[in-house]
Amino acid sequence: MPKFKKLPRENQEMVKARLEDFFYKKFELDLSSTEAEYILEFMMKEIGPHVYNQAVEDACKTLRLQMDVLEEEIYVLQVPVN
Repeated sequence: MPKFKKLPRENQEMVKARLEDFFYKKFELDLSSTEAEYILEFMMKEIGPHVYNQAVEDACKTLRLQMDVLEEEIYVLQVPVN
């Protein structure tokens, strides 16, 4: 199982700010930066693997489709045999 890396610091800060904004707009809650960080860590731990697995599935599906196209293009190269 892959070990998940932490988000780069600039991405963490952006997501924390968006969490603070979301919680204020939806629930009128003022989150501190630390509280937003705890929520982000929770989401990464609990939701991250599900999102990662879906991304792997999507990549495999795309690869299969591309391989089908490549296979068709290769068969077009066959020379007719009398």
